[in-house]
Amino acid sequence: MIMISLAVSLSYYKKLQVQEAITVSCAGREVAVRYGERFGKRPDVILNPRDVWEVAKQGATSFHISEERWSNPLDIEIGMGKHQLDELRVGWDLVIDVDCQFWEYSKLITYLIIEVLQEEGISAIGCKFSGGKGFHIIVPFEAFPEHYGSRPMASVFPDVTRDILNYILDKVEPKFKFRIKDEILSKTGIQKESLKVLECSSCHSLIKKNEKGKKEFICPKCESRAEEDEPVPFRKCDRCGSIMRDMGVSKRIVCNNCGGSKFKEENVYDLSSIMNLDSVLISSRHLFRSPYSLHEKSGLVSLPVKKEEVLSFNKESADPKNIPEKLPVFIPSAQKNEASRLFENVFVFTQKKQARLDKAVKREFEPVTSALPESAFPPCMKLTLQGLKDGKKRAAFFLINFLSSVGWSSEMIEKRLLEWNEKNSPPLRKGYIQSQLKSNKNQPKTMLPPNCANPVYKEIGVCHPDTLCSTIKNPANYTIKKARRQRNEKANP
Repeated sequence: MIMISLAVSLSYYKKLQVQEAITVSCAGREVAVRYGERFGKRPDVILNPRDVWEVAKQGATSFHISEERWSNPLDIEIGMGKHQLDELRVGWDLVIDVDCQFWEYSKLITYLIIEVLQEEGISAIGCKFSGGKGFHIIVPFEAFPEHYGSRPMASVFPDVTRDILNYILDKVEPKFKFRIKDEILSKTGIQKESLKVLECSSCHSLIKKNEKGKKEFICPKCESRAEEDEPVPFRKCDRCGSIMRDMGVSKRIVCNNCGGSKFKEENVYDLSSIMNLDSVLISSRHLFRSPYSLHEKSGLVSLPVKKEEVLSFNKESADPKNIPEKLPVFIPSAQKNEASRLFENVFVFTQKKQARLDKAVKREFEPVTSALPESAFPPCMKLTLQGLKDGKKRAAFFLINFLSSVGWSSEMIEKRLLEWNEKNSPPLRKGYIQSQLKSNKNQPKTMLPPNCANPVYKEIGVCHPDTLCSTIKNPANYTIKKARRQRNEKANP
């Protein structure tokens, strides 16, 4: 590992054009300064070129910035909830981190993503070498429309970013497949057959094949479940330490997205493991390397690159000794609404995908005729029912739909919701709970709660999946499946 010496970093960061370029990139953003193997305090800011030079003299090796724009980054505090962060956030940039382990493919994927963005009518696209194995692509907030659906654009981060990445992957993958054809083995050493996957007939998700099946275990004491890829004589429960019951080897494959069990297998390949678009940036307060910052491992500069030069880009041009006097801009100026078509297409794409998933989940869903016990509830619902600080209104909505879906009567739901609300800090108004209950009663049919893939569970901090969660994609289906297992185990001890 190359560790930048103080002499090298000072020689580089003393250049006024570098200080000015980093300062421009840090405007309105949270900044974290790295000193070798450790980071400085957060949040931090860089307000003028002299700030860059001052921290460089203290041993700074690199600068990292948020993709989010803040009214005042120094007002951010650890532990803030989504609502508080939404109030401070004034915008966000679309930042895509391409970090492929194969350098030539990193360049190709970056080129194709930019091509897709241009096909969406966007010209304000920035690109830079990350300093390591890949590239960062940016579309600035100024290019976005003011709203996404009915929500202000500044408040939809990071939900919409996930949808955009999925949409871009859907557009890039066929281009990537066409360009690489049969060169996977020669350039990467990866056998084509190892990339073969199953495609779910219901929701079209891709899952890895599991030829051997997994050995299943269940704890007779706390009902936890576990799986083992390799044969083992016994297994202890991770939760309570009891010896688990060996349930044998299961070769049944289920879709991780909708729970379906029918698959297509003809010529389906998953190239996402090669493409490797980093999803770490799709969460609040995560940072990426500032343009013109040094990279600790390579000693190279995170250098802006023109789209037409991506495929021919040579890392030697990012040597700090080769930096020109006039530095190219990474974050381009943009026209308002030039990314409108992208957001419209992403919205339609996401709606269609969700409709397919809902259809698949409903097909797998078994109507419930009697109230299922709380002992069969999934972790997300159990944690929610312990009380919340943030996200209480969204939780009230999905709790009511969940309890309805698992056979609870209106009276049972009202009693349980009021008990839950007493645990909230602070509680919701009783009138709000009752209005939600009344609205649910007036529904012509039972609504399922949001699917497990919906970010709401992670955003309010209740998504802590167990082994059963990987086999379902809706909390109601989890409860039905677990309640059935509980009945079977009681009947056959």
